[in-house]
Amino acid sequence: MMSPAAEAVLHRCFVSARSARRRFVTVEHMVLEMLREPPVVQHLKASAVNVDALRRDLEAAVSKVDAYSAPEDKPDTQPTVEFQRVIQNAILDAHSSGQREVSLIDLLAATRKQKGSFR
Repeated sequence: MMSPAAEAVLHRCFVSARSARRRFVTVEHMVLEMLREPPVVQHLKASAVNVDALRRDLEAAVSKVDAYSAPEDKPDTQPTVEFQRVIQNAILDAHSSGQREVSLIDLLAATRKQKGSFR
């Protein structure tokens, strides 16, 4: 089960990708949305991550995701395999450590495993 904060982030990923008419929602969308959450920002800063540089890099990556070009196309944004894998890994890791909910930090940790460490 996802924590309410994690569910909200995942929901915002899809809303953001759809409103930008992107074909896919990616791990980069996920991390970018997590950067709106103070506990995530605090965690990253405590890990000596340059949050502003990370945000710029993620915004650049998200802007390159395939978009629907024809205005009449209704966006049917789909998660990438990597996006799905991050969620699965976060669930498995949380449950294996005895947690009942997947937190934002669990999601963040799963993205770091998937994509490698952030700066």
